[in-house]
Amino acid sequence: MAAATRDTSEAGSAGRSVAAPDPSTPTSSGAPARGELLARLGRPDEARAEFERAAELTRNAAERGLFRERVNGPSEPSA
Repeated sequence: MAAATRDTSEAGSAGRSVAAPDPSTPTSSGAPARGELLARLGRPDEARAEFERAAELTRNAAERGLFRERVNGPSEPSA
């Protein structure tokens, strides 16, 4: 994600891949980061899926609310 923040023009190239989640490790810790990176790469459907996954996996109600906002709202990163 640091590369996306540092140089969004390079990180936004269509050929970039984002590491897929490992289904054997049910944790929400990587899903929000993947969701944010996918949103920055202009891949809103995939970003929403990651935020939905994070919302389903977290036990924290405040986090769940934030992730659901990202699912239901625009997937563009905030300035």
